[in-house]
Amino acid sequence: MLRYERIQPASEIVVLGVVVEMLRRDVAASWTFLGPLGPGEFLKPFFTLDGDGLRLHPIPVPLTRQAIAAHHAEDAFRRDVWTELKFPYTLAAAHAIAAKIAGGDRYALFDDRFWDVAHPSGSGVLARRLIDRLAQATRKRNAKLIVVMLPHVDRLLAESPHYDRFTDDLRPRANICVIDTKPALRAQARAGGLDSLAAPRRHYNALANRLIADAVRAGLDDCSFAIGHALDVTEPTLVPVGQPVPRRIGPSPELAVESLAIGLCG
Repeated sequence: MLRYERIQPASEIVVLGVVVEMLRRDVAASWTFLGPLGPGEFLKPFFTLDGDGLRLHPIPVPLTRQAIAAHHAEDAFRRDVWTELKFPYTLAAAHAIAAKIAGGDRYALFDDRFWDVAHPSGSGVLARRLIDRLAQATRKRNAKLIVVMLPHVDRLLAESPHYDRFTDDLRPRANICVIDTKPALRAQARAGGLDSLAAPRRHYNALANRLIADAVRAGLDDCSFAIGHALDVTEPTLVPVGQPVPRRIGPSPELAVESLAIGLCG
């Protein structure tokens, strides 16, 4: 979103793909999630909730140790999950246990609750407000916003009520075309298993990306978005369990429109 506001492209259509990982990263002050990399190496701007609005936390300048610490003061992972290992170690261990009991599992990787408006990090509310801000920015430039919802491959066969509610909450918003790719991906997952859609590190493979492209095409038709010439693609085919996934699924679709795929805080 920050990138879109900064470069102000001439695009008539802006495409935003939304995955749960984005919601996790939006409430963090750095890309490392307080991991072992050097301090300040992967700082990023981030937003926090401020009343009914948003507050931007830009990357501090100059980048001093004190500034880095201050930048992480409202990092949700630091506040609710992370425990600094320092003396006395018994107190540090007690803090870690207390944080886990208090709901640290709600920060688990790809947890459906990140979409929820009641998540302690504020991720569900924050994501909704960021999309509203992006929709307002595109509307000012007479552009249309397409929000493509992308469930994680490991959750395709699981119930995800908060993901579903998030998707439904976006639909009534003006100037937004909401496309949910889950039905198409779930149909394949039921026919061929999750691994028929999974690439290394649990990303989506070529078949999954083809199904996503077809879902986007169908969604654009439902939203009555004119995107130039028809896409030169063939109908998707479900791959049964035990059969190899084709490495290439037809020609690569190309939209006849200048688009910008961006992250909420990117």
